[in-house]
Amino acid sequence: MIQVIIRQGSIQVTGHAGAGPPGQDPVCAAVSALLQTFVRSAQELTDTTLNGDIAPGEAFVRYEESPQVNLLADSFFVGVQGVAEAYPQCIQVLDRRERRAEALTTEKQGEDPAKNGQKL
Repeated sequence: MIQVIIRQGSIQVTGHAGAGPPGQDPVCAAVSALLQTFVRSAQELTDTTLNGDIAPGEAFVRYEESPQVNLLADSFFVGVQGVAEAYPQCIQVLDRRERRAEALTTEKQGEDPAKNGQKL
């Protein structure tokens, strides 16, 4: 199983999906493409500094937060959530970002975070 953990300023991906033979696994390929797109987009479209390592079965990316990079991280999150919905037995996504946790807590309490000035 792939585990994706998104935190304030970092993304960690570990494991293998096991949805196909090595090198032909569609879930691993999807997550890899999403992560590589996040990294290249952050490098080429923003002034942020990225640090980390990407290798088969394990990746860790640390980044300086900014509105632009946070939007790219949100986009990565949306993408991996879509993969997790399609292949729930192959991938687990954990969002550990404080700003998202606060917004989700507000949502669960029946409040509209947009009306309170909070971003999702």
